[in-house]
Amino acid sequence: MGERMRAGLPPVSGLLAGLLAGLLLAGCGEYVAYEAGPIAVEPGAGADVLDEETRAAFAAAERLDHIAWEGLLVRFVRDSDDGLQTFVDYDGLADSPEARFSLVQYLGVLDLIDPSQLADPAERLAFWINAYNANVLWGVLQAYGGDPAYSVSQTGFAFFKVAAYRVGGAVLSLDQIEQGIIRGDFAHASVTEADAETRAQIEAWHGEVFPDGPADARIHVALNCASLGCPDLLPTAYRAAELEAQLDGAARRFVANPVKGAGPDGVSALLVDFYPQDFVAEFGDWQGFVEAHRAADAPTVDFGSTIEYDWTLNILPE
Repeated sequence: MGERMRAGLPPVSGLLAGLLAGLLLAGCGEYVAYEAGPIAVEPGAGADVLDEETRAAFAAAERLDHIAWEGLLVRFVRDSDDGLQTFVDYDGLADSPEARFSLVQYLGVLDLIDPSQLADPAERLAFWINAYNANVLWGVLQAYGGDPAYSVSQTGFAFFKVAAYRVGGAVLSLDQIEQGIIRGDFAHASVTEADAETRAQIEAWHGEVFPDGPADARIHVALNCASLGCPDLLPTAYRAAELEAQLDGAARRFVANPVKGAGPDGVSALLVDFYPQDFVAEFGDWQGFVEAHRAADAPTVDFGSTIEYDWTLNILPE
């Protein structure tokens, strides 16, 4: 797996809009099947945007602070007045050449880095969480066109299925990052329908993130899918040195949110319907996950009801 996999894909206009219809989905980022095989699209920002000096500086990096990504989060992520949502100022980001340049450069670094050379599993997990969240942000900027009514749920959730994101020298879909590399679901269609080299690389990268067992279920509260039902996109990057505390904090924050996490109206479909199997190994089930992260004085949770997932774009209201 030492070879780089920067595939040369034929350009297709309308990167994430207009060409993505016909793909079906069951659940958050879940494939049913491609109807006509994988769709070739023009890859997004990659390492070729970096100058030689920058490339040399990162070529053998074993640890990352993700400072550029955190700077963007601090600048463009906002809490709602009631504290129950975080919004992204997509319009502000789109209108700022400086911010767009910073994002493209950060994505270029993520593409240049070989995740296998990172120092340890925590460093690799932080890398992939940040890579997923940053590429979701980039993908929305390409797709929403300034329309606050845009949703990643459109065209059968094809937003997650198209291999248009350059990370670690590979051109991947968001599903391949989440479902394959992070979750380790090698039976997921995003993995099974990839070419043999990509499948092997996905499996290898997952093994380097979770070498000792199943994926940490807390990853589900760290990944943001650009929708109001998602766990919050927080104004801080994930880092290996702080990862345990960050994942615990994200889990507590999500479980404490009665609007989209857990409360008198039920528990998020993210836990109940989308990935219930992921909570069995460590917590027994999704209810055990909720109870493990609830405060002692938290309001009662209706474990018999499900909070419907809200796919409304998490755009900063005007």
